[in-house]
Amino acid sequence: MTGLFHMANVFTPIHVKPTSPFHLLGATVSRFCGILLTSTFLAFCFTPKKSVHQIPPPAPVNPIEAVDTLVIVEAMDTVEWVDADTSSAPVLVNDEVAVGAESRHEADVSMERFYKDQYQITVLLPFFTQDSTAYLTNRPAAWALDFYLGFKLGLQKAPPGKGRFVVQTIDTKANLDVLERIIANGRLDQQDVIVGPYRSNLVSRVAEFVKDRPTLMISPYSASSRLGKDNPHYLQLNPALESHMRTTWQYLKPKQSSINPVIFIHGKSEGELSKKQLWQSWIDSLPPKTRERYSFKEIDEAGDMALENLLIDSLLEEGVLNNLVFPSWDETHVQAVMSKISSGIATKNVRLFGLPQWIEFDRISPSYFESLQVHLTSSDYVDDQDPEIRALKTKFKNAYAQTLNGEAIWGYRCGLFVAQALTEEGALFHRYLRPEHPMMFTKHSPRFVIQRHPDGGILQIENQNIVMLRYSEGKMVPAP
Repeated sequence: MTGLFHMANVFTPIHVKPTSPFHLLGATVSRFCGILLTSTFLAFCFTPKKSVHQIPPPAPVNPIEAVDTLVIVEAMDTVEWVDADTSSAPVLVNDEVAVGAESRHEADVSMERFYKDQYQITVLLPFFTQDSTAYLTNRPAAWALDFYLGFKLGLQKAPPGKGRFVVQTIDTKANLDVLERIIANGRLDQQDVIVGPYRSNLVSRVAEFVKDRPTLMISPYSASSRLGKDNPHYLQLNPALESHMRTTWQYLKPKQSSINPVIFIHGKSEGELSKKQLWQSWIDSLPPKTRERYSFKEIDEAGDMALENLLIDSLLEEGVLNNLVFPSWDETHVQAVMSKISSGIATKNVRLFGLPQWIEFDRISPSYFESLQVHLTSSDYVDDQDPEIRALKTKFKNAYAQTLNGEAIWGYRCGLFVAQALTEEGALFHRYLRPEHPMMFTKHSPRFVIQRHPDGGILQIENQNIVMLRYSEGKMVPAP
């Protein structure tokens, strides 16, 4: 997730509709209002473990306080949070009269560019603002706030004179009942883009809501490829598990090695069996002799092949690079498998492939990552030495008086993409995205793979901008 934010002297005004969730967000920095009122508000920082950052950002230093109203005025941009009822669905207070949306029927059938003077955007995330300690104790709340702060910076980079954005921010509280009230109250009607929500059951509900509406839903966190099937208005920003495993498969397939790659499957749950079936389908596509290079080891604690009975040293050979794949995000299982492999490694050369969640594991010794030459896929790698990232750190610090982190960069890139797509392609811009589209070649943009029906209709859109990383000298870096 790389990107550069440069505050222009004049930019397209972005008006955020005030809503109850953010009166406590404003409260986070009430004790700093006298200093930062005209330009910034404070956001705290969540620090992932084994991050791609060499030096982790500092921990939060201030508790959240409660105030009734906080108004922050920026150059040509008004952001206003007004106290409202947070015990039920958020009550949204408009800071201006919104321009009426175009006919939904006309928008749905027209394949011409649908430009507007004003675009309606909703950020729908679990901020948990009714809890004054949520940012410090609640992982989804921390992710949501960091993502939102980055998204706001990215959206502000929209070029002037090509339409403006009216953004409403809504706290779902990660509660389906709250989301249902939001929908019933018409808060998501007439929106051009919905960014969020966070949890799978809420994502599924909003995906259902937009399916027959010309409103594009962008899923920044959920990684379920199932929800995007046959839904022309669902855009998967966070790549699915299948895409991460496919990246590992494509990385291994052309590599020269005299040892057979081994794929570990843990248990016989539906999810684990589906992983095996997917890998088997890729292996079956190879010539017969090449297929023999691959094998599976099914670890079943309730069956005959418990991990403690696995003779790991029999799988490893001397003088070759032993490629092992364990596509699991369960920290306990990963730790156990790492320990088992390490016990039989001796002088053998092992390379272990995993999933991006491993970066955040805090109970696993970095020595395992080093000795097992851990390789992970990532859709949000950040190079701290990239000049653009260094500049973005400065901009983020100036705007929010807080250290930039990965979640904020992910939000920033999402905001950049939405701003660019809306201003250049108009509402329903996803209809016109193709592999040769200029937007696909910028480093700020996701790399979408678009599957279409024979008649040209959209079957599924997913970001597959995934890179392979390796653990080296205390951090994850791009693998050769």
